[in-house]
Amino acid sequence: MTRIAFTFPLADGLHARPASLLQEACGRHDARVVFRNRRRRSAANAASVLELVASGTIAGDPCLLELSGPQEKEAAAALRAFVARELPRADDGATPPPSRERAPGEGAWLPPLFRH
Repeated sequence: MTRIAFTFPLADGLHARPASLLQEACGRHDARVVFRNRRRRSAANAASVLELVASGTIAGDPCLLELSGPQEKEAAAALRAFVARELPRADDGATPPPSRERAPGEGAWLPPLFRH
């Protein structure tokens, strides 16, 4: 078994986008990958985006990938590179919601708390 320890780098934690990228990276080799969140003492099958998101991983959590299987060595090399280079940038391509100016009087019917 090969273990890859790392600190989770994303400010918004392990949500759908980085989880799907991790799942895709783990699925490229014939190896079983278990994602462990050491803070929560939880484990997730890295082949499941839902399990990864449900791990409740937040920024700074100590994490571990455990690999086993026929292509364990190849998968370990690829996942080390993914964790070091791609995972920290997983949110860089996210498109922020468009911001727009309100027309005069638009939203005037809303209470002041909700106008902004």
